[in-house]
Amino acid sequence: YSSEVKSLFKRLGTEPLVIELDELGAQGPQLQKVLERLTGQYTVPNVFIETVKLYHKGELEPLLSEATAKSS
Repeated sequence: YSSEVKSLFKRLGTEPLVIELDELGAQGPQLQKVLERLTGQYTVPNVFIETVKLYHKGELEPLLSEATAKSS
């Protein structure tokens, strides 16, 4: 699924910050446990969006409206 998410971002023309847990050595599993505690989700990929930054730029509400329209 991680490759699908990376492909999606590429098609959207955005450069995400990607952290590959399996390339972090012993820190990978530790970070995965921290992410599970924070999000309640153990599996990857996890996608985090800077919603506060988007809100201050006036871009969050239009994105949410567009996403809502597409899901209905």
